[in-house]
Amino acid sequence: MTIENLDKVKKQIEFYFSDSNFRVDKFLRTEALKNDGWIDIQTILTFKKMKEYNTTLEMVKTAMNGSTLVEINDDKIKKIESEKYKEYIMKEEHSSSFAVVKGFDIHMSFEEIEIFLSEFVKPRLIRMRK
Repeated sequence: MTIENLDKVKKQIEFYFSDSNFRVDKFLRTEALKNDGWIDIQTILTFKKMKEYNTTLEMVKTAMNGSTLVEINDDKIKKIESEKYKEYIMKEEHSSSFAVVKGFDIHMSFEEIEIFLSEFVKPRLIRMRK
Protein backbone atom coordinates (compact mmCIF):
# COMPACT_ATOMS: atom_id res chain seq x y z
CA MET A 1 0.00 0.00 0.00
CA THR A 2 1.93 3.01 -1.28
CA ILE A 3 1.14 6.65 -0.57
CA GLU A 4 0.58 7.17 -4.30
CA ASN A 5 -2.03 4.38 -4.37
CA LEU A 6 -3.73 5.77 -1.27
CA ASP A 7 -3.86 9.21 -2.89
CA LYS A 8 -5.47 7.72 -6.01
CA VAL A 9 -8.03 5.82 -3.92
CA LYS A 10 -8.82 8.93 -1.87
CA LYS A 11 -9.22 11.10 -4.96
CA GLN A 12 -11.52 8.57 -6.62
CA ILE A 13 -13.71 8.07 -3.55
CA GLU A 14 -13.89 11.83 -3.05
CA PHE A 15 -15.12 12.01 -6.64
CA TYR A 16 -17.79 9.34 -6.06
CA PHE A 17 -19.08 11.21 -3.00
CA SER A 18 -18.54 14.75 -4.31
CA ASP A 19 -21.56 17.03 -4.37
CA SER A 20 -21.63 17.19 -8.15
CA ASN A 21 -21.36 13.42 -8.71
CA PHE A 22 -23.38 12.05 -5.80
CA ARG A 23 -26.32 14.24 -6.74
CA VAL A 24 -26.59 12.58 -10.17
CA ASP A 25 -25.28 9.08 -9.40
CA LYS A 26 -28.47 7.06 -9.27
CA PHE A 27 -26.70 3.85 -8.25
CA LEU A 28 -24.90 5.37 -5.25
CA ARG A 29 -27.97 7.27 -4.09
CA THR A 30 -30.11 4.11 -4.35
CA GLU A 31 -27.53 2.12 -2.38
CA ALA A 32 -27.39 4.87 0.25
CA LEU A 33 -31.18 4.84 0.65
CA LYS A 34 -31.13 1.14 1.59
CA ASN A 35 -29.34 1.66 4.91
CA ASP A 36 -29.78 5.20 6.21
CA GLY A 37 -27.07 6.56 3.92
CA TRP A 38 -24.53 3.81 4.58
CA ILE A 39 -23.03 1.92 1.63
CA ASP A 40 -21.04 -1.29 1.99
CA ILE A 41 -17.42 -0.53 1.08
CA GLN A 42 -17.32 -3.89 -0.73
CA THR A 43 -19.81 -2.37 -3.19
CA ILE A 44 -17.42 0.52 -3.85
CA LEU A 45 -14.58 -1.96 -4.36
CA THR A 46 -16.46 -3.45 -7.34
CA PHE A 47 -16.16 -0.17 -9.28
CA LYS A 48 -13.82 -0.21 -12.27
CA LYS A 49 -11.32 2.33 -10.90
CA MET A 50 -11.19 0.63 -7.51
CA LYS A 51 -10.40 -2.68 -9.22
CA GLU A 52 -7.79 -0.94 -11.39
CA TYR A 53 -6.05 0.31 -8.24
CA ASN A 54 -6.34 -3.15 -6.55
CA THR A 55 -8.13 -1.40 -3.70
CA THR A 56 -8.81 -3.21 -0.44
CA LEU A 57 -11.12 -2.42 2.47
CA GLU A 58 -8.12 -1.38 4.57
CA MET A 59 -6.87 0.95 1.83
CA VAL A 60 -10.23 2.73 1.77
CA LYS A 61 -10.27 3.06 5.55
CA THR A 62 -6.71 4.42 5.61
CA ALA A 63 -7.16 6.76 2.63
CA MET A 64 -10.39 8.26 3.96
CA ASN A 65 -9.34 8.57 7.60
CA GLY A 66 -10.21 12.09 8.77
CA SER A 67 -12.18 12.90 5.62
CA THR A 68 -14.68 15.76 5.78
CA LEU A 69 -16.56 14.30 2.81
CA VAL A 70 -17.32 10.77 4.02
CA GLU A 71 -17.72 8.93 7.28
CA ILE A 72 -16.54 5.34 7.76
CA ASN A 73 -18.04 2.91 10.24
CA ASP A 74 -16.64 -0.64 10.22
CA ASP A 75 -17.07 -1.78 6.60
CA LYS A 76 -19.51 0.93 5.51
CA ILE A 77 -19.10 4.43 4.08
CA LYS A 78 -21.51 7.38 4.11
CA LYS A 79 -21.53 10.81 2.49
CA ILE A 80 -21.45 13.64 5.01
CA GLU A 81 -24.27 15.90 3.86
CA SER A 82 -23.05 19.39 4.62
CA GLU A 83 -25.27 22.46 4.42
CA LYS A 84 -23.46 23.35 1.20
CA TYR A 85 -24.46 19.98 -0.31
CA LYS A 86 -28.07 20.35 0.80
CA GLU A 87 -28.20 23.78 -0.85
CA TYR A 88 -26.54 22.33 -3.95
CA ILE A 89 -29.11 19.57 -4.44
CA MET A 90 -31.94 22.04 -3.95
CA LYS A 91 -30.51 24.32 -6.63
CA GLU A 92 -32.70 23.98 -9.70
CA GLU A 93 -30.37 25.28 -12.38
CA HIS A 94 -27.02 23.55 -12.83
CA SER A 95 -26.72 24.11 -16.56
CA SER A 96 -24.99 27.47 -16.07
CA SER A 97 -21.94 25.61 -14.81
CA PHE A 98 -22.03 22.88 -17.46
CA ALA A 99 -19.67 22.63 -20.42
CA VAL A 100 -19.19 20.10 -23.20
CA VAL A 101 -15.62 19.76 -24.42
CA LYS A 102 -14.87 17.91 -27.64
CA GLY A 103 -11.86 17.18 -29.80
CA PHE A 104 -9.75 15.03 -27.50
CA ASP A 105 -7.86 12.12 -29.01
CA ILE A 106 -9.93 8.96 -28.50
CA HIS A 107 -6.91 7.25 -26.95
CA MET A 108 -6.47 9.84 -24.18
CA SER A 109 -7.07 8.50 -20.69
CA PHE A 110 -9.41 10.09 -18.18
CA GLU A 111 -6.39 11.21 -16.15
CA GLU A 112 -4.79 12.91 -19.18
CA ILE A 113 -7.99 14.81 -19.93
CA GLU A 114 -8.34 15.80 -16.27
CA ILE A 115 -4.76 17.12 -16.19
CA PHE A 116 -5.35 19.09 -19.39
CA LEU A 117 -8.60 20.65 -18.14
CA SER A 118 -7.13 21.50 -14.74
CA GLU A 119 -4.81 23.98 -16.44
CA PHE A 120 -7.89 26.10 -17.21
CA VAL A 121 -10.59 25.24 -14.65
CA LYS A 122 -11.19 23.07 -11.61
CA PRO A 123 -13.84 20.68 -12.93
CA ARG A 124 -16.30 19.29 -10.41
CA LEU A 125 -17.39 16.45 -12.66
CA ILE A 126 -15.94 14.98 -15.83
CA ARG A 127 -17.89 12.43 -17.83
CA MET A 128 -16.53 10.67 -20.86
CA ARG A 129 -18.53 9.02 -23.59
CA LYS A 130 -18.08 5.28 -23.70
